[in-house]
Amino acid sequence: MTISASILSPIEDLLANVLQKVHDTGIPWAWSIILLTVIVRLAIFPITSKQTRSSLAMQRLQPYIKQLQAKHKDDRAALNQAMMEFYRDNKVNPLASCLPLLVQLPVFLSLFFVLKHPEKLKGTSEDFSWMFGFVHDIRRHINGSVNPDLKHLHIAENWAAAGWILLVIYIASQMLSTFTMMNSPNPQQKYIFLLLPLFFAPFILKFPIGVMLYWITTNLWSLGQYLVVVRFTNTNKEVVLPADSKGRKKVVAPKSSNKDRTATASGSGSPAPTTSAARRNKRRK
Repeated sequence: MTISASILSPIEDLLANVLQKVHDTGIPWAWSIILLTVIVRLAIFPITSKQTRSSLAMQRLQPYIKQLQAKHKDDRAALNQAMMEFYRDNKVNPLASCLPLLVQLPVFLSLFFVLKHPEKLKGTSEDFSWMFGFVHDIRRHINGSVNPDLKHLHIAENWAAAGWILLVIYIASQMLSTFTMMNSPNPQQKYIFLLLPLFFAPFILKFPIGVMLYWITTNLWSLGQYLVVVRFTNTNKEVVLPADSKGRKKVVAPKSSNKDRTATASGSGSPAPTTSAARRNKRRK
């Protein structure tokens, strides 16, 4: 047993037990996998929603971060100090969008390994079909071959096109999620992430279809969760700019949209303060 496997074993055992209990209620294996994925995503919702909000906050501050980088491009120490003060004034933790990944990764890897080895599960039925026979056996690989570990078991014949159709749905859901959720200001980076599912496709052809159901469910859930969090998150909060040469800090409206930029644009090309922000700036003076 590898070190990584031994570390993930407790989480794998927990997820396998939950999957077993869901199936023992009479739910078929395929739907048990989908339901287990939903249960896991609900459990880590507070973490992932916080990650999304942090990402949106960083996107809101990005234009001003670029200004700071240009201003202190020759002084790394001054840039770091200005950035820390900028984040503190705006109550944003730049690591908050990254740290939740460290919590999610072991859970998702464990769930992946649990679903990749369904022979370890003992169920109340041997029905491994899904969607009224669209998939005859979720233990089969996407390309229609049989998992070598399951050759001693009876594997039902699978409609050859089912795995490929699910692969296309997975790629489409992954690309749609990336296109919607990716907030990188670099368009090249966004295109790279959009094309990643196509590059990974040949490597996942031999994954069990049950794992593909998990991936598709995760992508669709992530997309829906992102849209919900964005809907109930205020992305137009005012931004506290770094102090100028006289120690004054301005509060301005963020560059959130063309409409906002038109309404707040000033002659200097920087966003003008909102009415409430202008009053605060006047008091500071």
